[in-house]
Amino acid sequence: MHYSNCLSILIVSSIVILGKWSNARVIFDNEYRDNLEEQDKTLLKQFNKRHVKRETICPTPYHVLTADNRCVWSCGQGTQPDTTTNECVCQDGYYETGTDQFGRRVCTICPKPYHVVTSDSRCVWSCGQGTQPDATTNECVCQDGYYETGTDQFGRRICSPK
Repeated sequence: MHYSNCLSILIVSSIVILGKWSNARVIFDNEYRDNLEEQDKTLLKQFNKRHVKRETICPTPYHVLTADNRCVWSCGQGTQPDTTTNECVCQDGYYETGTDQFGRRVCTICPKPYHVVTSDSRCVWSCGQGTQPDATTNECVCQDGYYETGTDQFGRRICSPK
């Protein structure tokens, strides 16, 4: 897989070339300033005489470089690649909880059936009729004066007045 947003760098002694291969430009200062053709010949000779090291720099933090010089996706826990934004985004049913040591988004599953992920990626309580959140058990429990009568279509506890 080829990524057009990867940057290639050639390093030869003190000469550095940055850019994409199709339109790479060379900037250097030597005795051939006025003769561009001579500069090109001199540079080519230097390339042929010396070891050329090629490095590919991948867009961070969601891509890493493989041993065979390719940029590949590297997503944090609970995330997946999104080629539209070129970022890793939370998987369905997960919400963003921070970043890891590499600066990648980390997402945690939103516990069902008493929580749901909102359109703005927050995990919020979702209690059934006659219930209220209980942070100790991480469940929705019957309100005072109510008793459990069953579950709704989402598997949430339903309670009715006594």
